[in-house]
Amino acid sequence: QGSRIVIQGYADLETELSDVARRAAHYAGQHPEDTVAILVPSNWVGYQVSDRLRDLQASYVELLRASGPSRGVARTLASLIRFLAEPLSRRNLVAVYEALVDYAGIRPQGPRHARVVAVLNSIQQPERLVYPAPGQSILEALPPIPGGLTPREEHTLERMQAVLAEGFKAITLPVDELVMTLAQQRFDKPGELAIAHRIAVHMRRLHDANPDWRLPRLADELYAVAEGELQLPGLDEQELGFEPAPGEITLTTLHKAKGLEWDLVYIVSVTPFDFPGTPGDVILGYHEGLGNPVEEAGAQLRGLMGHAERPALRRGAGQARSASEAAKLELVAERLRLLYVGITRARRYLFLSWSRDGGGLRRGKAVALEELERVVRLEN
Repeated sequence: QGSRIVIQGYADLETELSDVARRAAHYAGQHPEDTVAILVPSNWVGYQVSDRLRDLQASYVELLRASGPSRGVARTLASLIRFLAEPLSRRNLVAVYEALVDYAGIRPQGPRHARVVAVLNSIQQPERLVYPAPGQSILEALPPIPGGLTPREEHTLERMQAVLAEGFKAITLPVDELVMTLAQQRFDKPGELAIAHRIAVHMRRLHDANPDWRLPRLADELYAVAEGELQLPGLDEQELGFEPAPGEITLTTLHKAKGLEWDLVYIVSVTPFDFPGTPGDVILGYHEGLGNPVEEAGAQLRGLMGHAERPALRRGAGQARSASEAAKLELVAERLRLLYVGITRARRYLFLSWSRDGGGLRRGKAVALEELERVVRLEN
């Protein structure tokens, strides 16, 4: 409506993220000369947005803890390694299929996918799919699937059988060689193989440092990368000297947005959980009784160094705050400073959003956003 700042509320987080992804993709397509960013308060929220942008086939680049390609390669290799370690597990067999389906760009969902998964879960001898009877293909070894298989599903199953068969031949090799054997069977793009090589090197270092770790434990490490809980060394070179490209959406956290600017900036999940307004708010990353260990330690150190009289540590009326209270106030201030950084990344247009519900929690609008909304109304 002519305003350079838009504040939008949604019923729930899922609707919010889907709509913001759709808006950003549409704008980038209509204005290829402009730069666009979606800034998120956490990597977890970023991964949800990434899934939606991928579904929309939008042109975007991730600057999260682990990029989409890194997570996809890690998830595929982790599922393959876990099945090789426990080949009698139907659950592991399904995980391999779903990883291959997901990485191929077919989201593992819907009735047809559920039918294939149900059949895989019903197989009494999963090893028969890896090594069918002489003269028999994996498709012939499968029990009947209601509605049959699509050509893409058939290709995925045949590819799965070929990769696993080669994996079993390489099962006695050092872990880095096993990883690269699986990667060369599954991936063909240079970027994917480069990521796999870094994963292989990392797995070898982990095994050398922990010689008692077996394949299931190493697979757990890869799953942590796939979920964005761990970051592998050397997978973030794209952030060095990064410059936003016109017509391409940048998806990144508010922390990593520092020093960058875009024509249009979307900031999602501006709720009290991520951007608290008072110490009484429930703050993500802070737990009563435990607090935020980093901030707690910092507050204690400042007190020991004689800086406990600074304003952030005063309760008022001459009473000093406890280290716990000071740490929580510092965390509130840090989150609000981060929101300010995000707001100032926008050159021309700014879109801020929040939702009432999400993740089983009542969320709502951040106090800072209410104040900004009041200012915008006055200016308009």
